[in-house]
Amino acid sequence: MSLSDRRRVELAMPARIAYRIVSVLIPVDGADVEFLRSAGIVFNAVLLEPLADLSDAQRRKMIRRLDRTQRELLAPYEGRGAVTAVRAFVEWLEDLTQRGILNMDPEGAFYKAWDSLATAIVSQDENLAGLEACARSARKMAAEWRKWFEERNLYV
Repeated sequence: MSLSDRRRVELAMPARIAYRIVSVLIPVDGADVEFLRSAGIVFNAVLLEPLADLSDAQRRKMIRRLDRTQRELLAPYEGRGAVTAVRAFVEWLEDLTQRGILNMDPEGAFYKAWDSLATAIVSQDENLAGLEACARSARKMAAEWRKWFEERNLYV
C-alpha cells in the first residue's frame, strides 16, 4: 500500500523538526560537532524512510515541502529558550502518540538519537534550572503546534 503525501509528511516531520531544534540549540564546538553530525545522520535516515519508494524527483520535492513546513512552523519560535523548545517537542510527540496518530518505537533509532540530544541540552546547568520554569510555555507551544498542523490538515 502506497502512502499519501500527507502521511509521508506526518511520518517524516518529527525527524525534520528534531534536527532543526538541535542544530540551532546545541552549541556547536569541539565534540558537539561530531555529536550533532551523528544525530543528523539518524534523523535524515528516519526522515527518508517514508520517502523510500519515491523517485528522486518526487523525494526532492517532498523534502522541500518538509523543509518549508518546518521553517513556517518554527519561525515564530526562533530565539526562545532551548529547554522550552525541547520540552514542547516532547509534549507534541506525546500528544500525537496518545491520539494514535504516530506510533514511534521508543527503542528505535529516532528516540535513541533524540534522547541523547535532549539530555545534552537539559543537562547543562543553566537549562536544568529552567526545565520546570518553562513547563507552561512548553505546553502552550505544543498546543500551538497542534493547532498549526491541524489548520493544514496534518495530524488530524
